[in-house]
Amino acid sequence: MLYGWMKSLIIYLIISGMVLNLTPSGNYKKYISFFTGLLVVIILAKPLTMIFKFSVGDLEKITYGMERYFENNKILSDSDDMYDYYDMGVRDSIRVSVEELGYQVLDVSITTDENKNILGVRIILNESSNNVDEDEIKNRLIEVYYLKKDSINIVKR
Repeated sequence: MLYGWMKSLIIYLIISGMVLNLTPSGNYKKYISFFTGLLVVIILAKPLTMIFKFSVGDLEKITYGMERYFENNKILSDSDDMYDYYDMGVRDSIRVSVEELGYQVLDVSITTDENKNILGVRIILNESSNNVDEDEIKNRLIEVYYLKKDSINIVKR
């Protein structure tokens, strides 16, 4: 029993070492390393299942719970996710730029093309923002984001 466990651990460590060495050094290497480390922990925990009377189903429930956690708290891996964070950062930056001028911003939305170039901006200001100088806001955004003046839409609500 112990021999079979050690044999499977050694074989797994050799295979995971080969996979890590063949993986190009990029964004995915750390995720592959993390995943192989998790599998080592599971393999190391297998003898503990006999001591604490875990069943294989219990161990699968634990690993399934971990998988669900990582799916729900998704680590950035897809380029779409990166673009979502990019869009969110640009919207927040525009919000801060307009609020620095003394206006209360309710919402900012942007329109981008497939290369994430900003095509249009829509800023919704609080109705209590009196004497809105749209030219001041547009000039700030043109200066910072190199937008066209007609691509900036300012709305009061």
